[in-house]
Amino acid sequence: MKNIPIIIFLFLILVSNNVKAQFAEGDFLLGANVSANQINDERFIGAEESFDYYSKTLNTNLSLSYFLKDDVSITFGLSHTFTERNSSQFISSTLEYVEIILTERMTSFNLGVNKYYGISDRFSLVNGVNSSFGIGKYDPSLTNSPYYLVSDIQRLSLSLSHGFLYQLSDSFIITTSIGSLYYNYATESPENSDSSLIDTSYGINANFSSLVFGLSYKF
Repeated sequence: MKNIPIIIFLFLILVSNNVKAQFAEGDFLLGANVSANQINDERFIGAEESFDYYSKTLNTNLSLSYFLKDDVSITFGLSHTFTERNSSQFISSTLEYVEIILTERMTSFNLGVNKYYGISDRFSLVNGVNSSFGIGKYDPSLTNSPYYLVSDIQRLSLSLSHGFLYQLSDSFIITTSIGSLYYNYATESPENSDSSLIDTSYGINANFSSLVFGLSYKF
């Protein structure tokens, strides 16, 4: 079961070379989507172990796409992401377990280029190259811990995404996004500090929690 999303992800790449486009030059797509997921994990921070770790994320996104050709569009977007991480951590200095709630809020400006392939009159496959720049704040509840400080965040993200479109009518379209190849570069600047932390990550996000549905208006 764990390999099914990756198989779907690779299938989207393979079939995209054998299908046809269905949009027209000059078309616009105004879209909106909301996604939510939860991840359960176990984390280690330095010599201190975090138990019962989980993360909840809520993302809202607005986008406007313009078709440069019948099968290529450029997309501008604005998104807001709220993430809450909850764990119970052992603090060696006090020999106590403390519940930690970490929140992150991020507003991002997005720019992408999409390639569309019409599978039928109503059904299309889309591959996208996307970039985003986000500004946010990292706000822990345990402010006296050297591992968790209130910080300002700036994040640059690049991704290759895949998904489907289904046209309900002449104007309304259901959109999906299924996984991505991604690279993130972020800087965290703790308040009352002159230093900054740099964090980079990359990989394949190809699981069912990454499935996103949205609704678009074509005009």
